[in-house]
Amino acid sequence: MEEKDWENGEMEPPFEVEEIEEEAPVESQEEAPMEKGSAAWYAEDREAFVAAHPEVGLESLLEDGCFLDFADGKVGNIPLAEIYEGYCRWKDALAVHRKTALVDSARMRSPGSLRATHGAAVGEFFTLQEMQAMSADEIEAHWDKVQKSIKKLSK
Repeated sequence: MEEKDWENGEMEPPFEVEEIEEEAPVESQEEAPMEKGSAAWYAEDREAFVAAHPEVGLESLLEDGCFLDFADGKVGNIPLAEIYEGYCRWKDALAVHRKTALVDSARMRSPGSLRATHGAAVGEFFTLQEMQAMSADEIEAHWDKVQKSIKKLSK
C-alpha cells in the first residue's frame, strides 16, 4: 500500500528525490556539425564543389535541365560534387547505350550485300553467324532456309 500511495502522489516517496539540472551543451561554431540544408551547409557545399570540379561552371550546370532532373530530391541531402559525379556516370552510361542502339539500328536497316556471300547458294543450312550478319532483305529472300537453320540450331 505504501508504494502505491507515493506513486499516486498521496505520500512522499521512500527516498529523497533530487532535481537533476541538465547542463546546456556548449556549442561552438567549429564543433557543431552543420545541419544539412542550412545556408551554411549550402555555402560550404558550393565551395567544395568548385574546388573538386573547377572545370565546371556552376551557373551553367544549374541551367542544365537534365542535371536538374537528375539532382531533384538530392540537393541539400547529398553533396553537390557527389550528385555531379553520379550525373556524369549516368550520362556516360546513357551515351554507351545510345551508341549501341544506333549501331544495332543501323545494322537492322542496312540492306547489306545482295549477293550470296552468306552461304545462301551453298549448303542446306546457315550458321548462326551467317544469319546474324544477314540483312532483313536477305533473311526474307531465304526465309525457308533460315527457318530450317533455326530449327537445326535449336536442337
